[in-house]
Amino acid sequence: MTVNPDPIQLESRLQYARRYGDLHYTVIQRCEPIGSAIEAADFAAQASGLTPLGANWQAVDRHNALALLRYALTRDLAYNCQRMPDALASEFLDEILAPAEPATSFFTNWSVTDWQYVVEQKRIHSTGSWCPVSGATFDLAVVAVGPRATVMLCVEDED
Repeated sequence: MTVNPDPIQLESRLQYARRYGDLHYTVIQRCEPIGSAIEAADFAAQASGLTPLGANWQAVDRHNALALLRYALTRDLAYNCQRMPDALASEFLDEILAPAEPATSFFTNWSVTDWQYVVEQKRIHSTGSWCPVSGATFDLAVVAVGPRATVMLCVEDED
């Protein structure tokens, strides 16, 4: 069983391991439901100082959310170069999601075409369309909504 991490310490460890770009790790603990899962995602974005997306959040399943989180940690979003070893990113995944477990809803700001490329390695033409949540040139956000908490990880890179 994974122990719930201290969000500030985990964010610092993630930033140190990734070395470049910026990231936001937010955990919103709650005793009562916040409303819809989209409202929980928007609340997490606002708590991180990011832009809430409302209906523009893209729902993804757990498998795709994990793949997107791994990609955000391991790859530079601007140049696609390695930023963190794959094995280290995999170790962080359980820790990132622990506060929201068992998560029931997952969202991203990336378009279906973009996350299919990441998850399935399909060589499809991508326009790089996403709904930005930050002022960075590139960002990738994943939100996990669980019964007692919402977790958001957003990675930002510049070109």
